[in-house]
Amino acid sequence: MKYRRLAAQTLRNTIEILRTKNPGSKIICTGDFNDNPNEISVSNVLVAKGIGQSSTSGELINLSSCWLSKPVKTIKNQYDWEVFDQWIVSKSFLVENPCFKFLDAEIFDSEFLLEADTKFGGVKPRRTYVGYKYQEGFSDHLPILVRIQFINH
Repeated sequence: MKYRRLAAQTLRNTIEILRTKNPGSKIICTGDFNDNPNEISVSNVLVAKGIGQSSTSGELINLSSCWLSKPVKTIKNQYDWEVFDQWIVSKSFLVENPCFKFLDAEIFDSEFLLEADTKFGGVKPRRTYVGYKYQEGFSDHLPILVRIQFINH
């Protein structure tokens, strides 16, 4: 937990340096944060709020925060699904501009990426490896995607 907070603070500091040099920067942070959107490292240290929770232009928007209410999230640990894989963007990324328009962010949970979870119930991501044994799967995380529409001139 300590190192996740340290990583979040390092990312936050880097974003602040970028914003100082380019105040209108369209920032995208994505990947496995190893914490859910509502945990301290993401919500308080990185200061990434869900859509509609942001009040200042300097805050980051966590496009993945609404996924916490979904039954299938990005990674499963025994009985529990987690949203470790996230899209976090600057508020300026969401503002329509002449080049592109943000449409949506989602978990890609197609059936071919999932398999029955016989031990803990429901489904789980179809992994590539379990230990050293090849499983012919894809990953222990489900992919996430962001949809943007490029604007032709």
